[in-house]
Amino acid sequence: MRLVYLFAFIVGTSWLLLVGSLHLKASMVYLPENIVKSTFQINENEPLQSISKRLKQKKLIISTRIFEYGASLKQLDKKIKYGEFYLTNSTSINDILTKITSNDFLTYDVYIKDCSTNWEIVELFKQKHFLVDDLSTFSLEEGRFAPDTYKVAFKVRGSSLLNVMRERQDEILQKEWNTRKTGLPLHNQYELLILASIIEKEASSISEMPKVASVFVNRLRMGMRLQSDPTVIYGLDLGNIVERESIKKSDLKKLSAHNTYLISGLPSSPICNPSKNAIQAAANPDTSQFFYFVMSDTGQHVFAKTFDEHKNNVLKWRNFKE
Repeated sequence: MRLVYLFAFIVGTSWLLLVGSLHLKASMVYLPENIVKSTFQINENEPLQSISKRLKQKKLIISTRIFEYGASLKQLDKKIKYGEFYLTNSTSINDILTKITSNDFLTYDVYIKDCSTNWEIVELFKQKHFLVDDLSTFSLEEGRFAPDTYKVAFKVRGSSLLNVMRERQDEILQKEWNTRKTGLPLHNQYELLILASIIEKEASSISEMPKVASVFVNRLRMGMRLQSDPTVIYGLDLGNIVERESIKKSDLKKLSAHNTYLISGLPSSPICNPSKNAIQAAANPDTSQFFYFVMSDTGQHVFAKTFDEHKNNVLKWRNFKE
């Protein structure tokens, strides 16, 4: 009977020691000058033993065995998340286990500038070490991805982020289409998206977008060609800005599905991924009698109602490369 009590005492004491050791901080063992703060990466499906070994190597825990026993005891060994975590050896094994099984992982900002092209977005993703490049077979449709700043965790798939961007753009497009000005010469949401992309490329500022939109809406109503320089440029490089050059007068005569100097109506697709502001301007343009505009040396556009007025503005401000 005494042996039974002795065994129970030993087991109970060992259990208490184990539980107590989970609350020990590695900094209590290492010298003060060896306090460690670290960004610790856990890979997808990484074994517990590998994680504990690397934690010990970085002096973030005092014992791999206690860490592994503690994870099993608390049934956390199957709940460890992959990603990057900010850890310090001034926290206990218990605190580290809590953190790496929670959503308290590091996140990164991915900034997509307004009116980025798909080519620009793909190139940006390739530069982000925290994104998984899986876009080789992903279907990319120009205009379908909402520009914004997105927070992502370590090793998020690029396709997953694009799906989030597409869902947001769909929401914006649906809302603006439902609240659009009556009588617009647009047949569906996709045409609204195309027009928004042109407006954003042409406008010099957000405040100018509704006025620029009114010019294109007026032209569409009258059956006039849009004659938008950015559509010509997109038709030449399809959004690859590395190959992008300043427009030349001769480019206006190069036929493409986007050259609105040669085709009637809207181009075949958006020429970038337009922002919410541009979509709003396309859905609710100013009411005006303007049919023309040209950039001035002030950085703002000069608008005109007649072709003669516009010609005078062009002679004054525009400098084509022959």
